[in-house]
Amino acid sequence: MGSVARDEKVVIRITAEVKEEMEKICASRGLTLSALGAYAIGTYVEQERKKNELTQKSLDVMLPSMQTLLEGYAVEELNREKNSF
Repeated sequence: MGSVARDEKVVIRITAEVKEEMEKICASRGLTLSALGAYAIGTYVEQERKKNELTQKSLDVMLPSMQTLLEGYAVEELNREKNSF
């Protein structure tokens, strides 16, 4: 069985100014542009994943209460309409 590639190649376009800044960072830290780009993108993706997970957990907690509240409001409105006739 052959080995499985663990790295994917992604090509991005950035401004010359951003590239220059990245090169300065790379030089000061002994990194390649590719390594810094992979780190930056990986960090961003992980932050987004955590943010989305936290948002979903919050919704999972809040939605049942909101549904109960809205159902109660709907029943009150129906009772008001029923009593107004």
